[in-house]
Amino acid sequence: MQQLQLRLRQPPTNGTDTSAAAARSVAADAHIQRARILRFVRESGAFGATDQEIEHALALAGNTVRPRRGELQEARHIVLTDQRRPTASGRLSRVYVATVEAGPASETNQPTMNTPQS
Repeated sequence: MQQLQLRLRQPPTNGTDTSAAAARSVAADAHIQRARILRFVRESGAFGATDQEIEHALALAGNTVRPRRGELQEARHIVLTDQRRPTASGRLSRVYVATVEAGPASETNQPTMNTPQS
């Protein structure tokens, strides 16, 4: 099976100096974060995963998860389902699943799901 391309594009910026600096600082790790997120969503199967579930499982901040999940969704590696699940606050959250086309998320030096990011 061919290796999934997770080096999609540079992280987005809103044009401010702090946003541009943040995008530059995460650029080197964004593909690893996408691979970890995709792996978790894939391993969640048809049950899928919410952003909050991804955050907790991978020990990543929401401000890291949401952009990377959005990039995976834009690239059609994951899709939004009709499912909704409550968050810790009781509000409903969208559920995402991996697409068949996503295949295995293999990335050089890819950390496991339980490896904290430095």
